[in-house]
Amino acid sequence: MTSTSSSTSHLDSILGTLAVPSEYGYYDKITEEAIVDRLKQWKNAVTEHLTELRDWIKQRGSELSVDDQAAVVCTTACFYGELSWGSPDSGKLVEEILMQFSDPSTQLLQIILRERIKPIFQANPHPHLNASTGRKLPEGVGGHLAYQDYYDGQVWKGHPGAANVMLWCVQHIQTGMYENLWHLIIPPVMTLQDDYEVFYKLQGISISQEMIKRVPKELLRRTGVDELLFTSLNTAMTNLHNPLTPSLLRAAIRTTLGLIGLCTPLGSQRRFDKLCALLGDCVIGNVWMYASRDPDSIQATIEMLPDIVELLEIGCARYLKGLIPQLTHPLLPKIVASPSSLQLVSLQALSVIVKACAPRMHRWKGTILEAVAKCWVVIHDLAIDDASVQELKKALRHLCMELGKACPSVYGDEYSKLLSLDPIFQGLLGGLR
Repeated sequence: MTSTSSSTSHLDSILGTLAVPSEYGYYDKITEEAIVDRLKQWKNAVTEHLTELRDWIKQRGSELSVDDQAAVVCTTACFYGELSWGSPDSGKLVEEILMQFSDPSTQLLQIILRERIKPIFQANPHPHLNASTGRKLPEGVGGHLAYQDYYDGQVWKGHPGAANVMLWCVQHIQTGMYENLWHLIIPPVMTLQDDYEVFYKLQGISISQEMIKRVPKELLRRTGVDELLFTSLNTAMTNLHNPLTPSLLRAAIRTTLGLIGLCTPLGSQRRFDKLCALLGDCVIGNVWMYASRDPDSIQATIEMLPDIVELLEIGCARYLKGLIPQLTHPLLPKIVASPSSLQLVSLQALSVIVKACAPRMHRWKGTILEAVAKCWVVIHDLAIDDASVQELKKALRHLCMELGKACPSVYGDEYSKLLSLDPIFQGLLGGLR
């Protein structure tokens, strides 16, 4: 046996020990203790094997063929990110190994996507994509039962870590590479993003978020994938009442905003319509309507509101009847038991809305100020003065400052009355002007 073949055999042996067991694809559903024990033993040995791989690459990395490079990247990138089969120690080793491939060639990326990723996903073609071209199909293959067929026999779920490899690839694909790699990129991304399980949706959206940082907008428009992505992201935000819903909502809103910024001209009707659909249909009409008893999901959308409002600006005025009551509700006495992050993000969102919709605030100043004053009184009565209370007080005062800018008359009217009513409001309103 030659030294080259011996070296390759040794590399294959190391990579074999790092192959992620398929059981991790349904880890949360495993009940057999024997399987759990076997996976635990494998996971405990991962750091040792990654160390061996790192040391081997340091010694022989320059001798690797492009196929061997692809094998190393695919195996290592399976441990890229937050995983049930990873650990802090393995994360550091993965970074060291992948650093050797931080500037991958188009050839390397093509081999990874064509030879390693495509075979995993091709058994379940997306019903609205041409898998050969990456173009949106006029109609889903298979008619109205297309998604039922698409969800049957999802063999790709037996390859945990495939999404992590996709994420690594997309993070390293440069703008000029997309034309040649598009048909290999978008099918698995859309398969993940349109899956019925929130976990995989979140993985797909995370990849899309990275993709839109460098993908040419002309390519998205020409292939029709821009509208496919918009529809997919809107649908993702209907997946409520799941432990991962808050994370999904944040990611979906953030990615939608990025897509809007990329694909729609500044000041265009299309941009306005997309932003209105996001705020009016997805956030107010869906999440706030059907997840009103899920404070974590509500908070996730409120956290993202400032980003939406900054783009929509005065266009938010049409939604004030939905926005103001929702954002003042957490400040009311029956809700305020102690300072909470929901109150803080609600105040931050209110400040942005007051500034953006200043011409309309004269209609809402009473509602806003009533909630602020009541919240201030409750905080005062709690007699707590920790960091969270100080931050909340600062946010309340900032909102009053923005309200004063939008409606200067409050200084001589409402603010003066509150200051004369009780000295506790001095900390809220004193010296604002």
